[in-house]
Amino acid sequence: GSTVGGLLNVLLNNKDLAALTEAQLPAQVITYEGRGAYSIGRQLTSDGSEIIVSGTAPIRFLELRSGPKENVRLLFGLWNAVPPIPAPPANLIVAG
Repeated sequence: GSTVGGLLNVLLNNKDLAALTEAQLPAQVITYEGRGAYSIGRQLTSDGSEIIVSGTAPIRFLELRSGPKENVRLLFGLWNAVPPIPAPPANLIVAG
């Protein structure tokens, strides 16, 4: 049977998630911490694993949940918590 690892493979190996059919990646519209989100895969996996992603672009992972037997949750709550490091000024870049 499929697990959350199989779901991740489907998500990460497809460049265009919108092209996936519901049979390939069934999603359910849910409310997650007061916002719209999608629960992906609970119906597809044999162990009840699911991936929760944001309901608006950019699509972000919010949580991975294993089935009830393992009872594991991975939360992704710090998107954009660390600002990007800016490039140095052009006069400090050494061509090599």
